[in-house]
Amino acid sequence: MGLKEKCLLVLIAIMAIALVPEAINHFKTRVTWESYSDEGRRLVKFGDPEKTVEYFKTESQKVLREGKSSDPRYIATLEGMAMGYEKQGLYLSALDQVGEALDTLNGAFFKDRVRIGQVMELKADILDAKGEPGTASSIRSQIKELTPWWQWFWSCFIIAFATEALYLANVLARPDDIEWSHFKVDHAMVYVWSVLIATVGMIRGLLMQGMSWDMALFLGMGISLAAFPALFGAVLACAENLSPMDSRKLLEPPSRSHKRSESL
Repeated sequence: MGLKEKCLLVLIAIMAIALVPEAINHFKTRVTWESYSDEGRRLVKFGDPEKTVEYFKTESQKVLREGKSSDPRYIATLEGMAMGYEKQGLYLSALDQVGEALDTLNGAFFKDRVRIGQVMELKADILDAKGEPGTASSIRSQIKELTPWWQWFWSCFIIAFATEALYLANVLARPDDIEWSHFKVDHAMVYVWSVLIATVGMIRGLLMQGMSWDMALFLGMGISLAAFPALFGAVLACAENLSPMDSRKLLEPPSRSHKRSESL
């Protein structure tokens, strides 16, 4: 296996390692204060703030008895208590509940950035109500950094482009006119897996940006499996039809008859 193929294997390994925690987080069960229960949602929106706090405090104790603090339902009860305290004007108590929720989320081995961002947004809302818009603005800036979708999209875009360009270079490097056999390069599966993983990475980046599943799937696959092959296909056609001469012939020494004609 050559150096090029080894480099591609390293890229595949890096992308696979980066994708595993994100894939796990994407399919995690998420429970917010809105989805916790109909009663909790009704109390937060229309009920008495004190009853809201009591309801979610009771529910949080129940969740802890049944499981542990990492249970997604526990984070939802802390959110509910925080919103109840906020309505009463007890902002420090509300911030304490949000702080505990963030500590729990950040303590997980695979951090759920989506839930962390939601709880941080709640913290920013509480700070706005408390009269600290500057601190709230700073927190919202931190939330934007939690979803670096452009890093995923552009890094995987470059990997897909480089892989397909390297494949095409191997095809064009074959001697004589281009034939179907030229497309069968050594270690072809390395190229295939590199493109597929890069495609998944681009789709993931688009999902993090907020794009819907169908649009992200269409755009990610369209770029790596349609747009790039079309581009390289055009390059291949130009190489075959506009520059039919084998460039290596320019490196061959001139024949003796050619030398004799020049000397005359």
